[in-house]
Amino acid sequence: NFWSAFDFCATVLTTIGYGSIYPRTAFGKIVLILYTICGIGIMAMYLGLFSKGIISLVNFLIDLATKVIRTVDRQFTCSEVLSRMFSLLVVVTALTAFVIIWSWRLSSSNPRDSFLKAAYFYVITLTTVGLGDISMTEAKPFVLIRVLFLFCVGLTLVTAVFNALRSVLAAHTKRLKAKGRRLTTRAQEAMKGGANRLINRNTEDSVPLTNLTEADGYDPQSEFMMPMIRNDKK
Repeated sequence: NFWSAFDFCATVLTTIGYGSIYPRTAFGKIVLILYTICGIGIMAMYLGLFSKGIISLVNFLIDLATKVIRTVDRQFTCSEVLSRMFSLLVVVTALTAFVIIWSWRLSSSNPRDSFLKAAYFYVITLTTVGLGDISMTEAKPFVLIRVLFLFCVGLTLVTAVFNALRSVLAAHTKRLKAKGRRLTTRAQEAMKGGANRLINRNTEDSVPLTNLTEADGYDPQSEFMMPMIRNDKK
C-alpha cells in the first residue's frame, strides 16, 4: 500500500534500509538503483545544510556568551579549541537527550516495548545500521510519519556531531601549526644570532692575509688557502 511504499522510500533515502521491503524483479532493482543515486545525494545535501546551521547557531550562542562574560570579567579568555569542544559537548548532549526522551516516549506509549528496546531501535536507526529486526513497516500512518520525521531530526543531529568533531580537529590542527611556525621562527632567530656572534668572535681573533709572512705558515702559491687564518703567535 501507499504507506508501506512511503516507509520504503524514506528508509532508502536515509540509507537505513531495514530490509523488510526490497525489490524482487530486475526492473524494480534498476529503478531502485536510479532512485538511490539521486535520492541519497539530495538527502546528503539536506543533512549537510541543516547540520551546519545547527553548528553555526551553537557557535554563535557560545561566542555571545563569551562576550557577555568578558563584559563582567575582562581577563576571561576562551580559545578557539575550547569553544569548539564546548560546541561538540552541546551537540552530543542534545543528541543523547533526543534519544533518551523519544525512547521513553515510545516505550510509554507501547507497553510491549521496553525502554531498552526503544533505545536500541533509535540508536540502530540513527546510525543507519538498520539491522531489520525492528522496523516501522506495520505502524499506523500517523505514527509512521512522526517516526520518520524524528529520524530526519536525529540524523541531522548525528551529522552535526560529526561536523562539530571535525571543527575541533581543525582548531587543534590550526593551533599546532601556529605553534610550529613560532618554534621555527625562534629556532631560526637563535641560529642566526649564534652565527653572528661566532662570526664577530672569529673576526676579532683573526688578521688579514696581507699581514702574514712565510714564518706564520702562509704559502702564497697555495690554491686552497683560506682567506683568514688564526694568528696563533699573536
